[in-house]
Amino acid sequence: MSSSARTDLGTLQNDLAGVGADVRQVVADGKDQYAKNVELLQADYAAVQAAATAAKDSPTGATLSVVGSSISTLADDVKAFANDVSSTC
Repeated sequence: MSSSARTDLGTLQNDLAGVGADVRQVVADGKDQYAKNVELLQADYAAVQAAATAAKDSPTGATLSVVGSSISTLADDVKAFANDVSSTC
């Protein structure tokens, strides 16, 4: 794995820390009303973290693919959650 790819994965993991803080804030703010969404976002975030760690530890096409798909799933679920929230405001 090139040093650039390792740096990119390290940057991704650092960026995930910010996403994690945002997810924790959403959990705190909307736990009762949006419990199902919150559980899904927590699971999605955990999957992205695990995928990024796996890709950093063993960088292969397969592990990097899992990173991409887990990020895509998280993004889709964040959009769905935003739509749910906006429909109640």
